[in-house]
Amino acid sequence: MAGPLEGAMNRRTFLVGIGGAVVLAGSGAVAWRSSVGSMADYEDYARHLRAPLAGKSSLREIIRYATLAANGHNT
Repeated sequence: MAGPLEGAMNRRTFLVGIGGAVVLAGSGAVAWRSSVGSMADYEDYARHLRAPLAGKSSLREIIRYATLAANGHNT
């Protein structure tokens, strides 16, 4: 026969759940931060994207240039 509080959440269960959520969020934040890279990496990548076309460009470079031209957020 089950008691009146069977299945009810108590303080210990709540604290364990909160602790697990904090550990999960912290490890996710650390993993995301380590995968992002540095600001210097971002600036190098952005500089490469915004480089002007060379005289004879590949189809990939022409598509890259056309994509950036159509995007108003890259100003």
